[in-house]
Amino acid sequence: MQLGISTFTYKWSFGIKGYPRAKNPLDAAKLVHRASALGVDLVQIGDNYPLHTSMEEELSGLKALSDEKGIDLEIGTSGTDPAGLLDYLNVAKLLGAGLIRSRVGRPGEPEDMETAQRNLAEVLGAYEKAGVLLALENYELYSVHALADLLTGLNSPVLGACLDTSNSLGALETPDIVLDALAPHTLCLHIKDFRFVRVEYGLGYVVQGCPVGEGQLDVKKIIERVRFNGRLKSMVLEQWTPYQGSVDESVVLQDQWAEKSIGYLKRLV
Repeated sequence: MQLGISTFTYKWSFGIKGYPRAKNPLDAAKLVHRASALGVDLVQIGDNYPLHTSMEEELSGLKALSDEKGIDLEIGTSGTDPAGLLDYLNVAKLLGAGLIRSRVGRPGEPEDMETAQRNLAEVLGAYEKAGVLLALENYELYSVHALADLLTGLNSPVLGACLDTSNSLGALETPDIVLDALAPHTLCLHIKDFRFVRVEYGLGYVVQGCPVGEGQLDVKKIIERVRFNGRLKSMVLEQWTPYQGSVDESVVLQDQWAEKSIGYLKRLV
């Protein structure tokens, strides 16, 4: 299993809609350098940094850099549209990426599971031929049981889950529920820790991100449970870093958390 960072580890540095741009924004190449400095061997480039619009020479340069630094690449998109998934398969081939993360639909643009099943069935042969894994991420629009049923029904050796430890809280599904449904299918594990904190006036809670190991996730149990099933290829740090009053202050906290969290995860894996 490889340990890595993502464009979602450093989302403030890649840009969040409605907020100013960071003074020193990251791009894919800088993220590879960051991974090397942190001593991890994987970078996952998510759909907040779209690669399908990149020129072939840009992708070739990124591959050359990642090869030089000894960093493997994974990439990400959204939805199950066959044309989009085949576009990303071509990007994966150019980058030597062994895994593509996607999800059924996207926030604000839901997609029914029957359509997703037809779409995926159309492209899985090409993915199997290329030997590229396709990992579908859980999030609040769909129950993890519906996602597990989709994966079981398609029954492809290259199709599995990108298990996110925290996204399904929005569907009232705890990490234990997520593990029960998706651990046997998990190809990629997204680790982001959190705390439930009661608001100061007492009426309710907020979910707050925090460095891995400082929140309410039983991180060791999650890793052991997913590894036991034998399909896990990669573990990627993501973060819910709260806004600190300015983007640049948020970037400082995000970077501090990432360094602390990677140090903690290295001790576990």
